[in-house]
Amino acid sequence: MMFVYLIGIIAVLSTLIAPGGTWTIYDSATGEPAEAPDYVVSEETFPDRSLRSIEGMRFFFSSYVDNFAGFGVVVVVLISMAGVGVCEHAGLMGALIRRIVQAAPPKWLAFILAFVGVLSSVATDAGYLFLVPLAAAAFLSVGQHPLAGMAAAFAGVGAVFGVNILITPSDSMLTEVTNGVLNSLNMAPTIQPSAQPTTMRMKWSMGLEKSVDSGTQCGRSSPISR
Repeated sequence: MMFVYLIGIIAVLSTLIAPGGTWTIYDSATGEPAEAPDYVVSEETFPDRSLRSIEGMRFFFSSYVDNFAGFGVVVVVLISMAGVGVCEHAGLMGALIRRIVQAAPPKWLAFILAFVGVLSSVATDAGYLFLVPLAAAAFLSVGQHPLAGMAAAFAGVGAVFGVNILITPSDSMLTEVTNGVLNSLNMAPTIQPSAQPTTMRMKWSMGLEKSVDSGTQCGRSSPISR
């Protein structure tokens, strides 16, 4: 249903915007397409080697650092998780979530809880640890059923985990995976999580999708709270 809502919103917006003479500019490539290199496929046989043998143990320990450092995804994930871990242990994520919940108007509480639940994917599991119990307490404080608050927060955290306006650790990980594939094809890695216009257009599209989905989750939890 979320995509049906998005189609309806786009149809209404296009009806309102089209008479104003607006336009959209797209970047398109011109010129002759590059010829694909003519690769020659050859078969090579590599015998299996046991890691429990002397040569296998020597190979394992001598190439361990190179294999670990050569996989760019691991480095990005370690740095991202280190930063997120510092924020969680310092109490920044919990304080931020509590502040947002406390400042929410009662009529917008379900929507904001679902919205913050989607946004909490920046801190991986912080939404499950902090937001779900806080949502129950927040709903109870305004006279609504606490299970409705838990349902709204859990749906926001779990159902739309990969959609976020902000750049998440998974975005950096997928970027490094893509760059690794480009390197294997002898192509320069040019994809960055925040620098490319295409990536930012995708983030804004995901942000709109996030808002619509938060409204959907809010509507589903409203009958429970009554």
